[in-house]
Amino acid sequence: MGRQSPGVDIFEKDLSFYVADSSPSIGAFVGITQRGPVDERKLVASWSDYFRLFGGYIDDSMVV
Repeated sequence: MGRQSPGVDIFEKDLSFYVADSSPSIGAFVGITQRGPVDERKLVASWSDYFRLFGGYIDDSMVV
């Protein structure tokens, strides 16, 4: 504990050994798919979720 001004106590704690939390990431796909809900958001947690909801690829179509 150090004292810089009368009545002001400063406590420092070394937190440098903690791993910073990773922030959640959000992605979006826009384009034409074989099927799926239109104009509504859907949670897709894996590639198999994506295939189940929206189907496979369409030739000459780009999903970005």
